[in-house]
Amino acid sequence: MLDSVEKLFGTRDPYEVFKINSKDASDPKKLRSSYLRAALVYHPDKTSPKDKETSTQKFQVLTKIYEVLKDDDNRKAYNETGCWPDENSKDFDFNIFSRINEDTITEFKKYYQGSDEEDNDIKKLYEKHKGNILKIFDDLFFANILDDFERIELKVAELIEKNELKKIPPPRSFLAQKKRQIDKAKKEAKEAAQILQEMRKKKGGTSINSDEDLRSTILARREVAGKSFLDSLEEKYSTMEKKGPKPKKPRRK
Repeated sequence: MLDSVEKLFGTRDPYEVFKINSKDASDPKKLRSSYLRAALVYHPDKTSPKDKETSTQKFQVLTKIYEVLKDDDNRKAYNETGCWPDENSKDFDFNIFSRINEDTITEFKKYYQGSDEEDNDIKKLYEKHKGNILKIFDDLFFANILDDFERIELKVAELIEKNELKKIPPPRSFLAQKKRQIDKAKKEAKEAAQILQEMRKKKGGTSINSDEDLRSTILARREVAGKSFLDSLEEKYSTMEKKGPKPKKPRRK
């Protein structure tokens, strides 16, 4: 198994693949979050036909790693011996193939928003975008400028107050950018609300289940965006992981 990990990811350390340490891996929520982040990048549905086989292998290996590490006994045994559990063991089912779907995303959103993990991402993105809070919404998981602007703005102020962030003046065009971004978000929200209303009519009435409402809203916004919700999350995560400035576009003569 570890040979496959090294072949596909360039390391034999499963914790490195998940970008988590062994201590944090003992926390079920942190471990699942790390798994979801990695799985979103290598999901087979997201790759071109020529890369699909490799992505499927990576996704399967990620799932196997997760199934081992989430089991206390298997994780402790690996930490102590450095040996991976026997794939032929009767006590371990390596045929489990976890799927990332809307329910999984809903669960992840509930855990992520307001967590230390989100705080760390906000800090990284604030520095990456040189103090432009508006650009944080392009990269931060689940962030919506209409619903979360005040929350993110207060969080940035809090982090600066705690000296966890160095204050960076926003660009001069900040207010104009904010208005354009809010106007666009309002238009998309209106279209999503219309789609959501149609979804509820098809179900014979208004949902009273908050989880169902969240899933339906995700689907509605996905339809407005014209791409899958997995695409949007993967795009945000991949953007967050990339380092270095974007190349400048050549000026037109």
